[in-house]
Parts: sequence; C-alpha cells; structure tokens
Amino acid sequence: MEAGHKPSDALDRRLAPLLLLGVGHAAAAADDGDGISVYSLPRGEMLHLPGGRAFVRGHRVWTTPQGWLLMARRGLPETFLWDPFTGTRIGLSPDHDGTVLAVDHWRRRCLLSRRRPTDPGCVVLVVDLQDTVLWHCRPALGRGEEEDQQWAKHEYLQPGTPHHEHRDDVLRAIGRLTAEDGSKLLVDLVDHRLAVLELSSPDQPAVTVVAAEGVSLACSYNSTHLVESDGELYYVWFSHPIQCRRIVARVSVYKLDYMAAKGSAQWVKVKSLGRGRSFFIGQDRIGASFDADEAGLKPNCIYYWLPKNRAALYVHDIERGTTAVHNLYPDDLSYHLSPAITMMPTAR
Repeated sequence: MEAGHKPSDALDRRLAPLLLLGVGHAAAAADDGDGISVYSLPRGEMLHLPGGRAFVRGHRVWTTPQGWLLMARRGLPETFLWDPFTGTRIGLSPDHDGTVLAVDHWRRRCLLSRRRPTDPGCVVLVVDLQDTVLWHCRPALGRGEEEDQQWAKHEYLQPGTPHHEHRDDVLRAIGRLTAEDGSKLLVDLVDHRLAVLELSSPDQPAVTVVAAEGVSLACSYNSTHLVESDGELYYVWFSHPIQCRRIVARVSVYKLDYMAAKGSAQWVKVKSLGRGRSFFIGQDRIGASFDADEAGLKPNCIYYWLPKNRAALYVHDIERGTTAVHNLYPDDLSYHLSPAITMMPTAR
C-alpha cells in the first residue's frame, strides 16, 4: 500500500459524496483546462476543483460501492485502487493483455467483496456488462506483490454460444452483484429467486440459487437497485408510469432476510433504512449506503438521479413518502454534462 498523491492533493472528505461531471466532454469549456466540475451532495452546490483533470484523463476510472476508485492507467497494464480523499493507493494485478479494464467506462462494473481492500479475504470483482464474463483478484498489500498475481477470469457460457437461452438473464444478474458479508455476493433473479456467489475458492466461484419471496410485481415497468448497508441487503424499487423513466411514481424499499441454513430468503418491506443511514443510487450502477450524519446527508433518505432527467438530483424521504428535487446545474454550465463518476467516502 502506498500514497498515490501528496496529502495536499487529496480531496476534502467533508465534500463527499461528489458527482464528477462531464469528464472528457464540454466540462473543459467550463473549467480552467486543468480543473474538474463536481456537485457536492452535502453542500448542495456545484464546486470547481483545480488540478484534477490531468489525473482523471490519464486513467480509466470506475467507482466501487465501497468508495474506492478502480483506476487503469491508459496505455499501460497498471491497475490499482485509489482513495481520492486520502491519496492512498493499493496495487492490483496488471492487465497485461488489456481484456479486463482497457475498455469504455460503461462496459464494466467494479466492486469489493468487503468494506475495505485491507480487510482479510477482500476480493476485487470486475464484471463485463456486455458478456457473461467476470474477473477477480486480491489487492496487493505488499510491495511488488501485484506483479506476482493475475486477474482470474470466469465465463458463464463457453465461447461460440452467444445465443444461449439464459444469456440475457445472466448478463442482468452479474451486472447487479452486490457484496453481502465479505465472502458472498448476491443478486436477485427473475421468478422470485436469489443467486449467491461465493468467492472463497480462488479457482472457481460457487453459485447457489435460493427462493426469495416478498417483492410485489404489481407494477411491471420499474427499475431496481441493490444496496448493501451495515451487512444488510436492501432492494430499492422505483416504479415508473408505462414507458416513462423520466418520472418515478413510487419508491419502495425491501430488506433481505436471508436464511442460509434453510436455503431460502424473504424480502421484507421497510419504512426505515436503519441506524441513521442514507442511500445513494447512481446511474453508473452504484448503490451505496452512508452514515447520514458523517456524510452531511438527510437520514432515512434516498438520493438518486434519473438517466432521462440528468439535470435534477432527487431526495426521497422513505418515512414521509415525499421527494424533493434539486437542480444540479447553474445557468452557465451545460445541461448535458451528466454525472460521470461518483466519489464517495471510503470506510475508515
């Protein structure tokens, strides 16, 4: 583990969560050429951070739900985890052939199996969002250790079978994997089922499918997100009017009661996010939980934005059932600078 930046370059943790806007697009015209535009959720305003553009442009960047950024240096095999609020950097296995991370941002999703990469047994998972493939490796916690490791690749389908009858279901499932207790990753499936992926074996992940009842399917047009919070798994359900994702008609939240010994699970509808928590749902497939007081957010609220209405940040109070709307952009900043990367505080 090493420092990736000087302490003076680290971002102020009190500003997080941050929405990094329009990297590589029209934001360059609004900035000084070397800075970046960000929206601070706790402050509720747009900010300008000088000096960050060169670093972001030199890397491909993915946010993990645990707050760490997975970075891949452009033109080189180097990959690492970075905490932008401390400058801490942890090496990962090199991507020598460019198959893991040398791709566009929207083609991959990344997450950690534990809250911190330094936690025992932590695994870094990279999911291909266009194919039934995932990779994983363990963080390199010793000097030079990353050079001795490789990304392990796992494919659900054998090459040459792109039209397998379950391919679309598998793509949807692996793109929504969510860490649950450090050794398991879970995802909801169709037909009231839950898939449990265990990474305890370095050679082959073990997959178990269990029944999962309790979520109502009364509204057929919806979008759903899984969020891990304090070791619990939550299911955030946005119901939309037919063919209109610009509007959320209802927000429902369920918590998983997973009974591993009985091989079953139950989604229980809740009116609280528990222990003063707030959730953030990002369009970059991020679902994250925060201590509301520490993050400067409203407790028991879900912060989200919609892909079809990028100018607005929504704050839904789950207990009251009300939603507030905040404009993300001042008049002099281009509307199409959609939030590209989410910067969230990492677990201490």
